[in-house]
Amino acid sequence: MTPSSTRPAAFALASLVAAFCLPSYGQSLKAMSEAEMKAANGRQLLKAELARILIGNSSYYLMLKRFGPWTPGGVAVMFYRDDRNRVFSPGQNQKRETIWWFEGNDVCGEQRPANACYRFFELGGAVYMCERTSADCFATVRFVPGNPENL
Repeated sequence: MTPSSTRPAAFALASLVAAFCLPSYGQSLKAMSEAEMKAANGRQLLKAELARILIGNSSYYLMLKRFGPWTPGGVAVMFYRDDRNRVFSPGQNQKRETIWWFEGNDVCGEQRPANACYRFFELGGAVYMCERTSADCFATVRFVPGNPENL
């Protein structure tokens, strides 16, 4: 691999780090409950907004606390191919395709061991994802146009 061939990868990594860090303007992002999110004036994203930013695009989920196999700081990637199918990358060189849908303003999807639904909130320039059943806001999300990971 030549130095010039590593530049695109280094740029992509730097862009991803900047995308997660710069909008917070030094403000520390932290996991919180949905009640804390609402008390801090977090605004829930609505179905129409979510459909516009999810369908045909990728979402990068930065874990703020342990969730499933991810530890804090772990990143999961999901490409919402259309209004029914999404491709998920649980790790390097891994892909899973699942079905997703809306229930009101919640985004739901096939998951193991049971299906799950999530709410998205905007607070202080960041978008958080909260699990509906536990009301646990455990990740921040960045939305990226298209499918840069080729999922």
